Amino acid sequence: MLRQEYHSAAEAYSRLLEYDPYDVGALQNAAAAFEKIGLYADGVEMYRTILLLHPDNSHAYFNLGHLYLRMGDFARATEALQQASNLDPEDTETRYDLAFLHILSGRDESALPLLEILSVYLPDDQALWEQLSRIYGDRGLSQRSHRARLRAEAIATRGAAILLTPE
Repeated sequence: MLRQEYHSAAEAYSRLLEYDPYDVGALQNAAAAFEKIGLYADGVEMYRTILLLHPDNSHAYFNLGHLYLRMGDFARATEALQQASNLDPEDTETRYDLAFLHILSGRDESALPLLEILSVYLPDDQALWEQLSRIYGDRGLSQRSHRARLRAEAIATRGAAILLTPE
């Protein structure tokens, strides 16, 4: 979609919301359009309204976190992504983004447990392993010892099915 089309969409959803300010679909679409045209604060307002209506909406927290990140507000982005992760702990995308947000914020210690969990679910993610290697290298640990420890923990908690994942 062209920028002008996103601008027109944002205007159309804003008009729709004048008639029904609680239309969650319109709020989500307006927020997405606002994000595409760079009106991040307007998108934040839309997601905050969704969260007033549905405080357990992990997707709204996820998208809110991304808008705060685009605005350079790492603290609020972290809070929103953490809340999304709390509401949907199985969502690896949220954990992944939260881990890398911690890294961007210089908080390797906060990123490490998330990266360790993600390495079990995303064993082929190069960026993840680069960060783990960097953090573990700072501690004098190897990637191989990390993988062995994670596999032992996974076997203890999830059973032998983890043995099917490649080394």
